[in-house]
Amino acid sequence: MTRSLKLQKIRFIVPSHAGLIRALAYTANLDTTLGQGPLYIFTRKQVYSLQVPVTRTDWIAANSNNQPVQTVAQINSGAVGEDGIVHVNGDLFYQGIEPSIRSLTVATRWYGQWGNVPISNNVNRALQFNDRSVLRRAPGVYFENRMLEGVLPKQTPQGVVCPGLLPLDFDLISTLDERQPPAWEGMWTGLDILKTFTGDFGGRDRCFAVTVSRLDQSLDVYEITQLAKNDDNGTDHDIRIDWYAEFPALTWGKEFELKKLHSAEIWIDRVFGTCEMAIDYRPDAQTCWTFWDKTEFCSARNCEENVDIPCGYPLSNVAGECYEFPIVFGEPPLDKSTCNRRPTNVGYQFQIRLRLKGFLRIRGFILYAEPRMRAVYEDLNMQQPCVSVPALGFPATSIGTLPT
Repeated sequence: MTRSLKLQKIRFIVPSHAGLIRALAYTANLDTTLGQGPLYIFTRKQVYSLQVPVTRTDWIAANSNNQPVQTVAQINSGAVGEDGIVHVNGDLFYQGIEPSIRSLTVATRWYGQWGNVPISNNVNRALQFNDRSVLRRAPGVYFENRMLEGVLPKQTPQGVVCPGLLPLDFDLISTLDERQPPAWEGMWTGLDILKTFTGDFGGRDRCFAVTVSRLDQSLDVYEITQLAKNDDNGTDHDIRIDWYAEFPALTWGKEFELKKLHSAEIWIDRVFGTCEMAIDYRPDAQTCWTFWDKTEFCSARNCEENVDIPCGYPLSNVAGECYEFPIVFGEPPLDKSTCNRRPTNVGYQFQIRLRLKGFLRIRGFILYAEPRMRAVYEDLNMQQPCVSVPALGFPATSIGTLPT
């Protein structure tokens, strides 16, 4: 007796204008008004929600009369790829093609509220240079209350790598006090990251990055951790980290009054080992930074580096963190602005940047300026007009010349 087995093929499709399916993801759902947790189908332009049948029998029995319900979850923007989708607290964070970073919030929303919009305006300085042709391979991961999204992807013989990570810090919402929105922490650089992933090692979560070496193009594995104070490349175990911090432009609440930059105070603590600090500034809307000053300080890391504390046996290697309250920088040197005739230390607003090397924590920052009196029509002379307009391919008679 011969029995033939007939298999039934079931297909689910999305509208053609939404683009190709880029990723499939699910999330937790505790809202009973939305029913059972759905499967989210990410396309290039939209996100769909599908109520997946629970059992295999339900899948086989599905037909035109009892098809699983598929709805539009987000109509504005979809995901570029599956590697960049990160699960955080029941929501899904992902990269869009604009470029942008978005979140799919799983909750009931009234239509009087704003919809799901990009949340990455603070890091557009990096996102605007993304190569969209390989953006779908940019990795993403959630670790130690931070989301890390790959940025600036580029193609290499070993695969698509990202030379930077965009960290989104969720510590501001991890409190019983008044909660603040999560904060972007700039960009982490230094490695060409091929893939990021997390794992459970004896009950402890650890995060790793598979990278492509910039020296010999070999594949390396680095651990991402907050415990180490210095970098470790396998050969040198004590590499001080280069980093910088940009502060907001300050006006002292007097946007239309001219000021002269006077001095600055930096309050820091948790100084570990040797640290170097350089300070730059820029007035008003100037794009280039002007060097101000630099300094260096250190703290003994253990008893072997401190002659005042005798070492016991065995050697005591307790971290010797210290603080510096305050570090004072005097009046900046005179320099001519590249955009106008004023000195760079005279302006309406000033922004500061600290360039650092080593381990420390910035606790406070104070910038001092004094009013700079000026006449009503001071430095208000007209610019000299051009003699003629450069040729742009038009007849000379149609353009003419400007008066001298």
